[in-house]
Amino acid sequence: MIEINYAISHLELIGMLGNLLLAFCALPASVLAIKRGNCDHVGVSLMIPWSLGEVLALYYALQFESIPLNINYVANIVFLAILWYFKIFRRKA
Repeated sequence: MIEINYAISHLELIGMLGNLLLAFCALPASVLAIKRGNCDHVGVSLMIPWSLGEVLALYYALQFESIPLNINYVANIVFLAILWYFKIFRRKA
């Protein structure tokens, strides 16, 4: 029988918790965009570097197979896609 013993250090736990919290920072903005039908509350000058940063950071994290980082970046890319959708395709009132 193969036994896998993997203990998570306090530092790793803090890093995982931090990344999971960061993964959902864009959730409120995405929910607001869905409710309003637009993304006027987030500027393009924030969204462009944020989007590029998330894609590049995900590429970097994939090289190391870091699950917490990958969850963070994928979640933010999904939320950013929602924001971009409502920035480009405003729902008519």
